[in-house]
Amino acid sequence: MAYQTISPNTYYTKSGKNFTLEYDPKTGNVQLYETGIAAIFTTPIFYNGDFRQDFLDGLGVSNQERDELYLQIQNDVAKSHKSSGGNSTGSILPSWAQSSQIGNAPGTTTNPIPGAPVTGSGLGQAVQSILEPGININADFSSANASSVYGGTTVYPIDILKDKQDTLQITQYEYQAPKGGIFSGNADVKSILNGIQRNTAIKKIPIGTVILPIPNGIQDSNNVDWAGDQMNSLSAAATAQVLNDPKAALAGAAAYAAAQTAFGLPNTMPFALLTALGLQSGGNEFVMSQIKPAITSIILKQAGVEVSPESILARSEGIVPNSNLELLFNGPTLRQFTFAYRMSPRSEPEATNVKKIIRFFKQGMAARKVNSSSGAGASSLFLGTPNVFKLQYKTGSEEISGLNKFKICALTGFSVNYSPDGQWASYAKGQPVSLTINMSFQELEPVYESDYQDKGPLIDSGDNPKVGPTDVGY
Repeated sequence: MAYQTISPNTYYTKSGKNFTLEYDPKTGNVQLYETGIAAIFTTPIFYNGDFRQDFLDGLGVSNQERDELYLQIQNDVAKSHKSSGGNSTGSILPSWAQSSQIGNAPGTTTNPIPGAPVTGSGLGQAVQSILEPGININADFSSANASSVYGGTTVYPIDILKDKQDTLQITQYEYQAPKGGIFSGNADVKSILNGIQRNTAIKKIPIGTVILPIPNGIQDSNNVDWAGDQMNSLSAAATAQVLNDPKAALAGAAAYAAAQTAFGLPNTMPFALLTALGLQSGGNEFVMSQIKPAITSIILKQAGVEVSPESILARSEGIVPNSNLELLFNGPTLRQFTFAYRMSPRSEPEATNVKKIIRFFKQGMAARKVNSSSGAGASSLFLGTPNVFKLQYKTGSEEISGLNKFKICALTGFSVNYSPDGQWASYAKGQPVSLTINMSFQELEPVYESDYQDKGPLIDSGDNPKVGPTDVGY
């Protein structure tokens, strides 16, 4: 399809000029342009929801006339879309012309040339479509060969399950954003009221599993971030004044700031707030002993001299304000775990397992490209998150209650030393006689007190293991 003439010579007739409205159902583009030998404007005066400002100004079009003209264009485009078969024939009705939009104030642009960027106060159809809510890429980051290369269960030593040893089981999953819904729907209100809901970070079907002996020297370390914080009495008083009545504090400080300007004093909000506190105290000796050094420090700073109020007090009076130092909680931290293994395969099948285990971790921790099936070196606009891992200490098929549990982890580092004894030694086909691997994991989420329970959405999804009454937990 191409542009179709909707209504020639029916727009803004009071101007005495001829205008033609055209609509392309295939693209949804709409343009209104001047016709006739006396035409002044050689480019559309209206394009996809926006008027040319010079057209409005040049013909003296009032805001009311502009709105009426805009509404007429909307209605005519909507009728033409319907008469062309509507959505059933693939015709596109632009968003600005839809019935829910009719009557909205139109935008204006200085140069609405088809294909040119829209400027001015209005948003054209192109910008509106970009700003539609939600981001849904739906890119495929799945591996083209993961299941065939290291799927299933791989063990080392090869007879570890027969010997019923205690094991470290590591299962690999594809990652999914656990808070992907944070920017959708009415999540803004929900986030303020209830906080941010975290969902599962793993897709349900595991990619593969590696089972290893529990290493020697296993340990865990739980930490939270606490830090010292200070607030002297002057800071506390200023904070209380602002918190109790922010509007009054702001208005008062602004009034004092204006007065300071008249007297040639520093016009800053801290200066004004301190001045207000001093005046409110009625000249109290103890209050002024703190405010005067603070005001002096601000004045000196304006002159390029850095002297703290505490330094002024200490040098002049031999005292310092009580800082009320206290240890305050800042937040949780993310735990890290490291494991080291020495592997010395005793047979060809065991050597094959060792190679598969190395590949399991190396390929699983690598960043992913879109449509990886296109092969090595393929282009990719985005990169996908590497796979993640679920770690479990097990005895048989049960988790060991006397050892720590893990949340879902990212593999942040993996190294292999193919000659751990400092000298190369190999079997046939170059298979190393012995090698060592080192793995560094970090949990995706901190440990919270509520995790020490046997119920919850993340337990049901498989992210978090249940913590029973006799378990050491995390």
